[in-house]
Amino acid sequence: MPQDQVIILTRPAAQNARFVKELRAAGISNPVIDAPVTEIVPTGDVYEAAGATGAIFTSMNGVHFGPDGAGRAWAVGDRTADAARARGWTVASAAGDAEALLQRICADLRDDTAGQDLVHYSGTETRGDLAERLTAAGIPTRRHAVYRQEPLDLSASAKAALQGDFPPIFPVFSPNSAKRLVAQLPPELCADFVALSPAVAKVIPEALQRRLRVADHPNAQSLLTALAEFV
Repeated sequence: MPQDQVIILTRPAAQNARFVKELRAAGISNPVIDAPVTEIVPTGDVYEAAGATGAIFTSMNGVHFGPDGAGRAWAVGDRTADAARARGWTVASAAGDAEALLQRICADLRDDTAGQDLVHYSGTETRGDLAERLTAAGIPTRRHAVYRQEPLDLSASAKAALQGDFPPIFPVFSPNSAKRLVAQLPPELCADFVALSPAVAKVIPEALQRRLRVADHPNAQSLLTALAEFV
C-alpha cells in the first residue's frame, strides 16, 4: 500500500493500541490515526458466577468486566481465552466467531446438558442470539451485560484525513462499529476497507468503497493479512 495512505483505527482505544503493535510487527509502517467510534463503559452490574456451571465470553471486555474464574468457560477466540485463563477460568477456545463458539459448546456438552446453567458475559449490544440459541438447543444459558458500548464522534484528525490526497484505510472489526463509522462518513468519500467478516462487510455501502477486502478468518491475524494485500 502507498506509504502516504493513513490507517484509521476506530475500535476502543485499548484495542487500537494493541492493533498498532501488530501492524508494526507485520511490517506495515503507514501512519495511523487513533479514532475510536466506541467507548466501553462498565454497567457495574456483575453477576457472580456462584451456582452457574460455566461462563461464555465473546470479547475481551466481557472477561475484563465479568467475575473472576469459578470453573469452566468457553471463549470465542484464543486471545479472549488467554484473558479468561488469567482471571482463573478453565477455558476452551472456539478459535473463530460466535457461530463457531455455539458449535463448540454444543459439541462439548452434547452428552452433559442436564443441570447446565451457563452465563454469557456480554455487552449490551450483541449479535447472533447466542444465549437464546443455546437454550433452544437444550443448554440453559442466560446473557448478562457487564459493559455497554457508547458511540463516539470521529476525532478531528480522522476527519481531516478524510480530506487528504490519499484515500484512508479503515480496518473494521464488527457490524456495530461499522454502522457507527459509516454514519459519520461523508457520502462522497471513497476509501479502502478491510472487514473482519462478511457480516461486517455487508454494513459498508458500496458507494463508499474504493476497495474492500474481507479477512479469510474472523481474527486479527487474518485481517492483518488482508490489510497487507492493499498494494
